[in-house]
Amino acid sequence: MMRRLAEEMFKMPMEVPEYEEEAAYGAALTAGKMVNIVKENMQ
Repeated sequence: MMRRLAEEMFKMPMEVPEYEEEAAYGAALTAGKMVNIVKENMQ
């Protein structure tokens, strides 16, 4: 319901990210890459 209200208020579609904490996910991937536990082809 809140999503629909925001879309109507701003007159544009609202996109919901796949992961709730996008910044934390990116930081975890970067840290994993730095210690060589994340594969190169992982997205």
